[in-house]
Amino acid sequence: MLRALAFVPTDDVVAVYLELLPHIDNVSLAGLLNYLETWYIGSLDRFGQRGNGRFGREIWNVYQRTIDGGMRTNNSLEGIHNRINKFDTNNPTIWNFIDKLRSFNESIYSDVLQWNNGLEPSARKKWSIVEKAKVAVLGHYG
Repeated sequence: MLRALAFVPTDDVVAVYLELLPHIDNVSLAGLLNYLETWYIGSLDRFGQRGNGRFGREIWNVYQRTIDGGMRTNNSLEGIHNRINKFDTNNPTIWNFIDKLRSFNESIYSDVLQWNNGLEPSARKKWSIVEKAKVAVLGHYG
């Protein structure tokens, strides 16, 4: 539930967070909730006002970027991370590693060439469907 806060409009993050709290086991997740409040949501000050957190909501919130079809840093990094994870095999030889590294390099180079030619690298159909579903859900927010 807490991950959904990234897809809530920035102005509504605190209200939605407070609405979620009664549905969360505050005892076992106290450390996580304290971390989230300190770094992302904003802790209560001595006057009972909630700050913006050390990472401002406008930095990590992706609601508007999702609606606009913009890049969310996480997607690009996850794609690269998944490609790197394909390196993982049991007891690889140096030659297997080099082959995987070459394949990875060719994949990245192909994407760069497409961007240089004004094209978007092809997205997987599965992720295109997921993105459309997210935009549809966010379109009904309110």
